Amino acid sequence: MERTSNWFSINLKRTSNWFYMNLERTLNWFYINLERTSNVFSINLECTSQLVLYQSGAYIILVLYQFGAHIKLVLDQSGAHIKLVLHQSGAHMKLVLYQSGAHIKLVLQQSEAHIKLVLYQSEAHIKLVLHQSGAHIKLVLD
Repeated sequence: MERTSNWFSINLKRTSNWFYMNLERTLNWFYINLERTSNVFSINLECTSQLVLYQSGAYIILVLYQFGAHIKLVLDQSGAHIKLVLHQSGAHMKLVLYQSGAHIKLVLQQSEAHIKLVLYQSEAHIKLVLHQSGAHIKLVLD
């Protein structure tokens, strides 16, 4: 399906093992790309911004690009932990939630002066730690 001058096209194809859907519009254009190549799923959406969702190996990555500064959302389940990472250009924010052994840890980091929130339960105690740059605050609940 195409339309000239401010046109768009939808293209759905399958070659080897991947699927591809393309939706385009000139100037302020966008496209959606869905493909699978060797266990990789990708969804692409652009309108001077880009949304990518793919699964390779054990993790799923969602990336939203807008101009230069991009935001990346990573959901990683490899082994026993689940990791959620949010990157925004240089200063990135990382949220990690994983369960390995008996404890659960939640970590939130932001660039150099980072804030770290750790919540884990190992054996009988629960510890909540909040770090902020050099001067940190620690709260321990046993």
